[in-house]
This record gives sequence, structure tokens and C-alpha cells, in this order.
Amino acid sequence: MSYLIKKSSKLIKVKLTEVGRKKLSAGKLEFTYWAAGDSEIDYQYASYLNSNMDEMILRPKDDNPNIKSFLKTSGDEIFILLTNASLKVQAVTLNNVAVARGFFNSSQNNTFPATGNASRYITQSSPVTLGGTIILTDATIAGGISAISTGQCNFILVRFRTDGTAPTDIAGTIVNEPTITLFFKVVSKSGSDITLDRPLPTASGAQVILYPGCDDPINTYYGSACTTSNWSTSSLSFDTYNCSPPNSVPVWNQNNVWCETMAGTPIGYKTHEYYGSVKYIGEKEYLGYPCDCDDDISGQDLCDVLNSSYIDNFIKGIGIIHYTNNMVSNAYGEFFYIDADDDKVTNILMPTIMWHNRYFSGATGNTNFGMRFISDGKVRYVKNSDIKYHNLIEDPDLIFSGDTPLVVGRVFPQLKIVTIHDEELLATTVFKSNRNWSLPRLAAELITPTTTDGALKPNETMYLTYALGRASTVTTGLSDSLHCQKYVKITNTTNTDKDVGFRIESTGKLKYMRSTTGLGFNATALKLIYQVVSGQDIRPLPYAWKTQSWVAGGGALLNPSTIENQNPAVNNYILTYLISSGASIYDISTTLGVTTTATTTGSTFGEERFFYGNLDTYIGARVYKTLFDINVGGSYFINSSNPTFSKAITGVTRPELTISEIGIYDSKKDLVMIGKMSIPVTLSPTQVANIEMTMDF
Repeated sequence: MSYLIKKSSKLIKVKLTEVGRKKLSAGKLEFTYWAAGDSEIDYQYASYLNSNMDEMILRPKDDNPNIKSFLKTSGDEIFILLTNASLKVQAVTLNNVAVARGFFNSSQNNTFPATGNASRYITQSSPVTLGGTIILTDATIAGGISAISTGQCNFILVRFRTDGTAPTDIAGTIVNEPTITLFFKVVSKSGSDITLDRPLPTASGAQVILYPGCDDPINTYYGSACTTSNWSTSSLSFDTYNCSPPNSVPVWNQNNVWCETMAGTPIGYKTHEYYGSVKYIGEKEYLGYPCDCDDDISGQDLCDVLNSSYIDNFIKGIGIIHYTNNMVSNAYGEFFYIDADDDKVTNILMPTIMWHNRYFSGATGNTNFGMRFISDGKVRYVKNSDIKYHNLIEDPDLIFSGDTPLVVGRVFPQLKIVTIHDEELLATTVFKSNRNWSLPRLAAELITPTTTDGALKPNETMYLTYALGRASTVTTGLSDSLHCQKYVKITNTTNTDKDVGFRIESTGKLKYMRSTTGLGFNATALKLIYQVVSGQDIRPLPYAWKTQSWVAGGGALLNPSTIENQNPAVNNYILTYLISSGASIYDISTTLGVTTTATTTGSTFGEERFFYGNLDTYIGARVYKTLFDINVGGSYFINSSNPTFSKAITGVTRPELTISEIGIYDSKKDLVMIGKMSIPVTLSPTQVANIEMTMDF
């Protein structure tokens, strides 16, 4: 209805006029004068109405005309100059809980979406359990998935245990066991058989879930309903729109961006310039991640040469988590609202990863799967900019109480973006990594060789990393997976040759690794991956890395506590000149399905398009209120241009002036804002009416 709700206090409803909106769009909106009006007052009925009821004032309209009749001073003035005291600006910050979005139930961060909502998340009616020996060591699954389409428009998630069986929690939706969770891309379909982008491990049963895998699954599948008209055709109103929750895009976008080619890529195979999300490389730079050594991430100069190994802080890749969809709704307000003191943080939930720094008591940690990361409370700025960010850190409740949470990324509240720059956390989101577990980095030291020649000559620098994979004598079990993405470097600053001893950085970091089959992951070989360069600032070449394996006898599974021994001599984890001479070239083209530059099928790095987790945050908005403090003095205004005013004068007695509206004018005396009273305000000669008008911007 058009009437304002009557209350005991005088309310005033304010609108910008059409003229005001036009001037605002041209950057010419200004507030210079105010005027009081009584256009909707009939003074001849004033005494009757005041004694029996209040007159009703209609709301102001979007195309409101100018005030028809004005209150006037003794000098017939109607426009009063606005002073600094009467015009103020006030900022108010609002916040609310955002709608939880992601693939999982955020109340229990380890659950799949309810089966009834499956079509919002997966391209099949429900997860499929496949039995028998259906996962082969080539790249073919024979039958069992009828919902799959022909071509490369599907990703398949495969969950299984390392003993080759399907997860025991498969009857429900709870992911309460640390199981292998891998994404594969469909290359082709022939009959009921499908071919994937790379070989699979051997298993006799698995849970298989189908996800959209076209180039733009967010808009072509998850947001396909949001590309139609987003206003009510009967009212042109945006109050209701087609993508309102729960029908808005239910998941977040993720693009993994690299500016260095993955180690082990042979010549002629796709380099990072061909990776799927390379078009976001400028965004990586914008967010403060140059393709260079950057000390901002760790807060210490990790690029300096030390006597022992040090972290290679070159930022090879980051993950960008964003909500960029074909929607007119502003689902996340103006910014993420973060107030750590009030426990209002942005957090990302990753329920299917095995995070090496997660703490749990007991020997197995069977029910401690997944990890949460949250924004911290300190505001920082990207170097040489006013782009704000908070560090994304490990949830302190999920790590050992004595540890300082690792910084794994950044939360940009203004941009509504989260980044992952911890390259091991990033690796767990890479579809081609062949692993959903993270690895601790190596540490290395120079060792005096027992012979004249050593593995590292004076002034040479060695890059080192490793992979936990399959020994050459083993043909079953887990396939080789992506090497640890955190490289370390060591420079021989002496005048003589040196060998290089290496170890896992500390103990207790391989907590999801098992020396038996079943839960977690396992390996039969530790594969050192390294490259020697002539200078400390020279980057390694992707095709020039070498590898050498350390295996247990008889192809047995490695014991994580053994390989975490901090003395390299105990495990003989020493790279000598003789061992280095027999090392082979490290090549990921077969195990990870890396393709040549001429190949159009298959997949490459950077093809991730959705964030396989949840993002929870608070919506923030900052409202700027323009406050007009208008004082209308009864002794100052003594007349009105309202024709009923003069008719109501009886002898020397005049009716009390009544205010029904306040107009705000610019320097040209164009009406740019109009305010209507909910109840008219009468003004006696000795009275001053204080009227406050506010307009939100």
C-alpha cells in the first residue's frame, strides 16, 4: 500500500528523484538547499483533523514531481542554504552469515550432499558402487556407469581403499575413512566402456561419482538456470530472481594457475603456457603472487643462500577460489566480513584430503579425515597496493596445540577471493596429481664424500624433492603420484665436492601413510627427484630432473616411521656421485597422462573448474548514510504558498503551519531528493521542528 505505517514517532520516507538519479549517474549530484512543503495539507480542515485524526501522506515516488506549495519566510524565501552542521555522512557496517555453498554438508564437513539433492552436484542420480575387478592398470573402466556422456564432458571421482576394496562407509554418505579419492577425466566412451586420461590403480571395488567436466561446468551445469531473465516480468523487480537460494550456483569456482612447467615434463609435451587456467596468470600477479621468489609469503628471506638446505620460494602455482557466475544477485554482499575477535571468519573445508599436519591422537586416525583452514585476524596489504588480505591458516583446533598454524593461502575480503599458495595443499586439489594426501618437504645437508668425486661440485646448487610411489618391481597397488611440490635447494659453498644427505623435514608428518593395506596411502619406493644447476638463481628445467629410488626389500611397503628417521645415514639416504651417475630421467608423461602439444584429447594441469569443498563466510556491506539535520523554525516560517492557507485565515488568526514534505535541492534549485512525513508535523510560532532525513548509498 502507498501509505506509510503510522507510529508514535514521526517517520520520513526519502527517495532520490529522477532528476537526482540522473545527476548521480553523471557524477553531478550535489546538495545545496532545503525547502519545507505543505503540498498535501488542506488548512481548512486542519483543526478538525488535528482533533480527530492525522492526515495521511502518500509515499514519495521514483518520478516524484517538485513540491507544489512551500513554507515561506517573511521575505518570501523558500530555499534555505544547507550548512556543514546540517549535512553529515555516516558509515555503518552490516554483516550476516552467508549461505553455505559447496559439495558437502557444512554442519558435518565430512558428508556428501544429500541424495535428494544429488542432481545439484553430480550428473547421476546417486554415487555408484562398482564391484569386481573393474579398475584396471590401463585407463579403461568396463561398464557400470550408464549416466556418462560421450566425449570429454565428465569427470569421474573414484574412492577406494589401498587393499583394493570399496570404502566400508559406502552404504551411507559419511566420508569417515581416510580413503584414496582421485579425479579422472573421461576421454572417450565406446559402448559401455569408458577411457580415462591416465592409468588407474588396481582395485576390486570402488565408489564412483560423476561430475560435469566441460570447459565451463560452473555456468553450463551448476549455473545453467541462472542465464535466463532475472527479474519479475510483471513488476520489473529484482526482489525475486531465478537464482535465489537454494537454486543459486551451489559451488565455488577454482582455477589452478602455474607459471612454471611441472617437473618431469619431457620436451614436446605441454608446458605451463598450455595449462588449462593460464588465462588467469594476470590475476595471479594482481593478487601479489609474482612468478618469482617472494618473501611476503613466509615473512623471511628464504632466497638467501644458506650453509644447508633452504626452501625454494619461487611461486610456481596458486589456486584461485572465486564465485564468478552469470548471476545478477550479489550473493556475498560487498565484501567478506571478518572479525576474528567475534569468531566471524572465512573458512574453507576440504573433507576428502589427508593433510600431513593434521593432529589426532591414536595410531590410525581413522575418523580424522579432511582439514579446515580459516582466515586470521590481521589485515595485510599486497605489496605496493591497497588490496587487503588476511592470511589463510590451519584451523588451530585441528593441529597440535603447541604448533603455530601454517599459512597456506590468503583471503581477500574486498575481492571475495581465497587463494591457496601452499603448493602441497594445492597438489591435493589437482585432478592429475594422483593423490589426495599432502607430503612434508625434504631437508638436505652436505656430506663429505668417501671418494674424490661428489654429487655436488663447488658453487653448484641442487634442487631436491621426492615422491612416494611404486617400485619398478611392483605392478599392483597405487600408481605413482605427483611429487612433493615444495622444493628445497642446497648450494655447495665449499671448495671441494660434496655428497648430499636428505631426510623428511621432521617426524610425525606421514601420519596417513601406512605400512599395511587398507586405509590411508602406502608406497613401495621413496623416489628422490633432483636437478643440479650451475648457479643459485637458475631455475631447473622441467625435462632435466633425475630420479633415484630407495626401496624396501622384496617390494614390501615402506614404514613411515623408518623413512622419517632424521639421520640420513641410517636409511642410507645419501646421494653420492656413483648413485647420481646411474640415475634416470624423471618422466611423468605416462604415469600422470601428460600430453604432447599436438594432442587434443586427454587432459592437462589447470583443468580444475570447481572447488571440491565448502567455503563458509560472513556477508559484509558498508552503508554510507547522508544525514540531513533540518531545523524548521516556527518564528522563521510564517507563510505558505498553499492556497488553502489564506482561505483558512480568520481575521488576524492564522492556522498553524504544517510540514508534509522536505525537499533537497542542488545549486540550480533542481529537486534531487524528496522526503515525505508519515504524519504531518504542525509548527507553532514558538516551536522548532527538528527533522532528520537519511539516504543510504
